[in-house]
Parts: sequence; C-alpha cells; structure tokens
Amino acid sequence: MAESRGIVKEILDGKVVVSISKGGCHSCPLSQLCSVNDIEEVEAIADEPLNKGDVVVLHKSEGFLILFSFVLFIVPLIILVITYALLGDSFTQGVRILIALGVMGIYFLALGIIEKKFKERYILPHARKVETF
Repeated sequence: MAESRGIVKEILDGKVVVSISKGGCHSCPLSQLCSVNDIEEVEAIADEPLNKGDVVVLHKSEGFLILFSFVLFIVPLIILVITYALLGDSFTQGVRILIALGVMGIYFLALGIIEKKFKERYILPHARKVETF
C-alpha cells in the first residue's frame, strides 16, 4: 500500500484537497534541475468525516499503481509495434511510423476519457485521519 501524509486544506462533496510535502525531493540528485514544487495538492476521497487542518494518510493500492504504469507505458509501445508490423509493405516506412503514432495518440485520447469516467472510483487515493495521542 503506497501511503503519504498530508494536511486537509479544503473540503469538497465527499472529497478533500490534501497538501502533501514532498520531502524526498531534497535528496534526489536531480532536485536542482527539476521544477517540481516542494508542496503538492492532491484530491482524495474522504473515508470518514474530516475537517480543515486534519492530518491524514493517503492510501493508494500498489497493485493499481503497477497496473496504471503498465497501461500508461507498456501498452502504448505494444500498440506502436503491432500497428507498424500490421501495416507491412503497403506503405513507406515514414507513413507506417506516422500511422502507428496516430493510433497510439488515439489510444491516449481514449485513455483520457476512461480516466475521467473512473477517476473517483479507482484512481483517487483514500484519506483517513491520523490518530493523535
């Protein structure tokens, strides 16, 4: 289970906006070149009633992260290679590459539509309040 801690900044209808400090960026060798902010705001599903200022833990399934990475990186490469191979000798090499890239672009457009449809159910992390003693 991938977890990160943050503070509730805003409460929406059944969701919250959580501010997360990305402390790991300082130890990254590319931190000087990267333009990533130290603080990131993430939308999450509230599993319980939360208030502004509550410290929460965001949970994301590692299995889903692996599947998401596969769908985002590996599947497009497979589509590119298969499309290029299926076109055979019917077009020149440049045209086959352009068609394969076009098919891959259509895949990314479809993926964007699917992401919007399933975002709340599968993609957003879940926020739970951290018990303070």
